[in-house]
Amino acid sequence: MPGSTKPPENNRYIFQNSSTPVRWQAAAVERIGRQSTMRYVLASAVALLIFFAGALFVWQTQRHMQLKLERAVQEAKDSGQLPAETSEPGAIDYTGLGMEVSSSEMSRIALADLLARFWFILLPLLIVICLGIAKFTQGKPHP
Repeated sequence: MPGSTKPPENNRYIFQNSSTPVRWQAAAVERIGRQSTMRYVLASAVALLIFFAGALFVWQTQRHMQLKLERAVQEAKDSGQLPAETSEPGAIDYTGLGMEVSSSEMSRIALADLLARFWFILLPLLIVICLGIAKFTQGKPHP
C-alpha cells in the first residue's frame, strides 16, 4: 500500500530505527543464498573428486605392482628359478624372486597402503576440510 509504513505480508521490508522502511532487494537476497549454497555444493564436489582420485591412485598402484610381480614370476619361471608347473599364486615363495623396487615406487606403495587402510578416517576428514573452507571463505559482495 503506497504511503503506508506497515510492512507487507511477504516481509520484503526491513525497519531501521523502527520508523523508516527500507526496501530490501529480494533478488539480492536470493542471489546471496544461491552463492552460499553453491559454495557448499562446489566444496562437496571437490571432496568427492579428491576421494575418487585417491581411490584411482590406490587401484592403479596395486594393479601396477601386481603386473610387475607377475612379470617377475614369469621371468623366474623362464630362467628356471621356479618350477614351470607352479601356477598357483599361493604356492610361490616371492622372497627369492629378486624383484627390485625403486624408492619412488616404495613411497607410492606406502601412500596407497595408507589411503587404503585409513579411508574411513580420511574421507570424513576430507569432507570436513572442504566444507570448512567453503564456510570460512566469503565471496566478494556484489553491488
